[in-house]
Amino acid sequence: MFSNDSEYLHTLRWVALLAGKINCDIAASTGIHNHETVIKQLLAGADVVHMVSAFYKHHFDILPQIINGIDSWMTKHNFSNISDFKDY
Repeated sequence: MFSNDSEYLHTLRWVALLAGKINCDIAASTGIHNHETVIKQLLAGADVVHMVSAFYKHHFDILPQIINGIDSWMTKHNFSNISDFKDY
């Protein structure tokens, strides 16, 4: 059973609640299907995201779109690398 793009909110909430309070990396999963959701999870405190359902549904053809979307957002917000999300 694949996730859909509306299922990320529960995970986003828990990532935000746990970020900075536990001494381990946080991996976000479920409902991450586009660059906007990747960005939200990283800003909330996730160290990594899992996008398995998105890749099953759309294959790796969506990867350039996701990378370009993240890159555009980072340029617009003067981020030079992913670690800048932790300082935001």
